[in-house]
Amino acid sequence: MNRAPGTSTDPDSAYCDAELRRLDYDRWLTTLFAPTASRPALQALYAFNMELARISEQVREPMLGRIRLQWWREALEGSQTASSRAHPVVRALTVLMGEGRLRQADLLDLVDARETDLDADVIQTLDDLVAYAASTAGRLAGTAAKLLGTTNAPGAIAGGTAYGLVGLMRALPHHAAMGRVYLPRTLLAREGMTAEEVAQRRQPDSIARIVETVADRARLELHSIAVPRAALATVLPAALARVDLKALASTGYDVFSPRASASMLRRQVAVLLASLRGRL
Repeated sequence: MNRAPGTSTDPDSAYCDAELRRLDYDRWLTTLFAPTASRPALQALYAFNMELARISEQVREPMLGRIRLQWWREALEGSQTASSRAHPVVRALTVLMGEGRLRQADLLDLVDARETDLDADVIQTLDDLVAYAASTAGRLAGTAAKLLGTTNAPGAIAGGTAYGLVGLMRALPHHAAMGRVYLPRTLLAREGMTAEEVAQRRQPDSIARIVETVADRARLELHSIAVPRAALATVLPAALARVDLKALASTGYDVFSPRASASMLRRQVAVLLASLRGRL
């Protein structure tokens, strides 16, 4: 007999839990503070986001990435192939959509937002970068908040957007090494730089100034967070954004410094304290 996501013996839930812990530890950590009955559903949603985020790292040609995104669209819309029916994340999401706990439209929006990953040059301005973070990490947090029953998704979106912006700065060295630089082109031009020079780590002071500008914008988003206690887990990533902003500032916004991200212990403590306080 098939079991619905949410039971400890459900293999699809077990897959989402294990993969999320392995590949997106931050979000996996925050799910531990969600209501027990909702945790597998939240992990399925986050595992879906993880699958989408990895696409641009798994392909060399943008067209191949678009093909994979289309695969997810068709899987969500019910045009499932044998491979999609066999995918644990697809099966978990199908159950949740069938139960009315997740909306197909929200999931498809998350797929569409990942088109930007295949062409980071479309991020021309700081507002473009914020819009990208809002459409990915922000929308994910808003969808998660709705999954946990809150109607105040905008408060969660702000927290997710802040976490997304800070995460993009933390991952700048990793992305740049793959030829994807999530920095506004107008800010690069202001510093007389190109994306290629960022990847080559030229003009570190200029890079730090741009990163500081993005960090300041993330701080503004952190002022807009408010969700009911029941959905607190969906904004706990913002607690991680706060400690990472402090770590970044301590290095002079040098994202290439090994101290640019908070330690795992600090991350765990930040989430625990936010959960105990019931606020960020």
